[in-house]
Amino acid sequence: MLVRYIFILLIILIPASLAQEIIGVVRDSKTNQGVPSAVIRIENTEFFTTTGDSGFFSLRADVLPGKNELILLVNRIGYEPGRVEVNLSGRDEPLVIRINSAVIPSQTILIKAFTANNIKSSPIFDGLDGKQIEKTHTTQDVPEMLSSLPSATYYSEGGSGIGYNYLSIRGFDQRRIAVMINGIPQNDPEDHNVYWVDMADLLGNTELIEIQRGAGGGLYGSPAIGGAINLVTRQSSLKPLSRISLSHGSFNTRKMEVEASSGIIGGKYSFYSKFSKLNTTGYRDNSWADLNAYHFTLSRFDEDLMTQINIYGGPIADGLVYTGLPKFALKDRELRRKNYSYWEQNGESFSYTVERRPEEIENFSQPHFEILNEWNISPKLRFNSALFFISGNGFFNYDGSWGNYSYFRLVPGNGFPITGNPDTLYMSNVLIRANVENKQFGWLPRILWEHENGELIAGIELRKHTSFKWGIIDFANGVPDGVPRNHRYHQFESGKDIAGLFVTELYNLSDEVQISGELHFVYNSYRIKNEKYVGYDFRINHFFFNPRFSVSYKPWQEQMIYFSAARVSREPRLRNYYDAAEASGGALPQFSLSADGTYNFNDPLVKPEKMNSFDLGYSFDNTGYMLNANIYLMSFQDEIVKQGQIDRLGVPTTGNAERTLHYGIELSGRIQIINGLSLITNLTYSKNYYKSGKSFMPYNDGVSDTIITIDLAGNEIAGFPELIWNSSIRYQKDDIFLQLNTRYVSNFFSDNFDANLSSLLAQYPGIISYPDNVNDAYFTTDFLASVSFTLFKNNTPSRVFFRVSNLMDASYSMNAIGGEFFPASVRNFQAGIELGLF
Repeated sequence: MLVRYIFILLIILIPASLAQEIIGVVRDSKTNQGVPSAVIRIENTEFFTTTGDSGFFSLRADVLPGKNELILLVNRIGYEPGRVEVNLSGRDEPLVIRINSAVIPSQTILIKAFTANNIKSSPIFDGLDGKQIEKTHTTQDVPEMLSSLPSATYYSEGGSGIGYNYLSIRGFDQRRIAVMINGIPQNDPEDHNVYWVDMADLLGNTELIEIQRGAGGGLYGSPAIGGAINLVTRQSSLKPLSRISLSHGSFNTRKMEVEASSGIIGGKYSFYSKFSKLNTTGYRDNSWADLNAYHFTLSRFDEDLMTQINIYGGPIADGLVYTGLPKFALKDRELRRKNYSYWEQNGESFSYTVERRPEEIENFSQPHFEILNEWNISPKLRFNSALFFISGNGFFNYDGSWGNYSYFRLVPGNGFPITGNPDTLYMSNVLIRANVENKQFGWLPRILWEHENGELIAGIELRKHTSFKWGIIDFANGVPDGVPRNHRYHQFESGKDIAGLFVTELYNLSDEVQISGELHFVYNSYRIKNEKYVGYDFRINHFFFNPRFSVSYKPWQEQMIYFSAARVSREPRLRNYYDAAEASGGALPQFSLSADGTYNFNDPLVKPEKMNSFDLGYSFDNTGYMLNANIYLMSFQDEIVKQGQIDRLGVPTTGNAERTLHYGIELSGRIQIINGLSLITNLTYSKNYYKSGKSFMPYNDGVSDTIITIDLAGNEIAGFPELIWNSSIRYQKDDIFLQLNTRYVSNFFSDNFDANLSSLLAQYPGIISYPDNVNDAYFTTDFLASVSFTLFKNNTPSRVFFRVSNLMDASYSMNAIGGEFFPASVRNFQAGIELGLF
């Protein structure tokens, strides 16, 4: 019995005698500050711990007799993985582990590639990190947030910045800006637009935004003309957090948010979730919005593999407000809030108006599903994968009382026994419901190889988009007998297949000189099929080669000279080729005719735009001040420009311009005036005009119909202001944050007739329906104040904020298209509180 007790005692004591405690600290290699919430794991075991607030840790390690060496693996969101060999024998001092700051896990290749293309902090590159966004975000959408950056402007259809908002960079609208979320392209494959409203509260879930101005290629999905933007969504936190937010403001704007993160679970998993709801009655009449959003992130951290699953989206509903107003209405505090579905003017007054009906609304939901992986194959080889699926379903109702029986295909040939001429018969109070079902899925793998002299990044893009659209008469008075409730007067399927390949090399010729080159090959194919009534079935194929080259020279650590050259080709929108939804209204395929009178779908009349782009810049950056200067030149053949008109749904019509030229200078700077007080400013001056091109206008001289040819050579291009200036005075010290933003945008033309509109009207009376094509210059000011604090001694910060937009209460138009001007809201307020619960 005594031997048995001694044996049991030895079993208990021997392992205890082999257990050793490792005490150490994890520090940031640059700042030497302790890194909290880093996961320390012993390789090939289940033993792990996490660092405390100061970066210190303690870990018990079981070792075999005679073995005093082991390997520690260190992982922390925002840092490169660490691997440290530890000798346990004779160690008296705490172990110090230094890890390098990195970009967001699962996104490192993309962000390295994004940066490589811009040679680190070049003059054409800007970014906002999570802390900057958290400090300044209240209810703004992405376009408004980015509009304070160099060469950027934005406008809001509703005037308040909530709902449909649009961003421009260097004057190019967002159809020509490549937008990505987590490296996944967001521009609609058919329309090229970005519908921020369908991704409500995206900024509230954004960790990082990177912006590049000018030409871009394969890295950004769709070839970029005006610039490229990548948003990285919020990552799972390694610490538990819980926060609720409430705010209220002008136009009965209310926002509620709830977010929580699990922190690290079992050393491998973390979960983040957020729900938000934003409501407003809107500045303009019936421009209300009910925007709901959810965001879920599940992360798993393995030794060499990071996996992240994102699900985000939310159902939205809003009142339509896509029509502008005549310029004279901007001066009247009441008229500028009007939301007409149609109007006519006579001088400085309305001659006819149709109020937007309350039933003209939109309902849409577009959930995003993403699986992101990053595999560290070796210390110098990394693989990144983004697998995604996006599904959009919804409808919008709009007035269709202008449509005759023929437009709605209520004719005998379609089985409707109509008596009379369908071209002259109308129903009343018609409400059209346009339905859409979109699906897009794809895979974007990328690989990074760090070699002796730089980095090589390569990737492919495989995407497939399908869409099913149809229109019905949702309501009308006087509907003919026999017309079913679900009569579809148009119906068709469309789609786009995309395949691309890019290779980017960042090569260090010396410590001072770096060169970067990219080759981008892209194939895409539009498709129209199963078109009801007309029956067109065709495919349009494009193949583009987009090369890019850049070089930087750093004579000193704080200074850089930069040059880049790129060639970009880009296809038109599908609607430019054929607007199938308006086929009943007379829209025809834009292709040449064969000898037998049929369309030659291999010979479209509208051409892809082609651009040669050059940038030459200088930057100086240190802790006290920063200065960037950049000169750009962009020469186009067949540029796709706005034509000064909008379609029934408020979408600008576009077409090719023969030869155009854009050039300008971009200046930006930052100076720290005193501790905590800084001035940030930027200015862009540009010229944007036709070198050659013509406009063909239908005209009736009272005798016969004819086509007038108007020479546009030398004219400024619609929508491009010459001067953009932003300035921000920012005070940030301890828990107080104050910011005063000012913005000036010079006047610009709403069409391509430049200053010749009055002479054109004098020569051809009535050829244009509006008398003024100048969006006047405007100057506006915003103010934000916030105070941060901590409740219950927790790790989740809290804050209260107060924001004033249009502080000087200016009455101005943010944008104009043809004769339609889009008013900005008057002075308005927003106040709120964010409470960190633990």
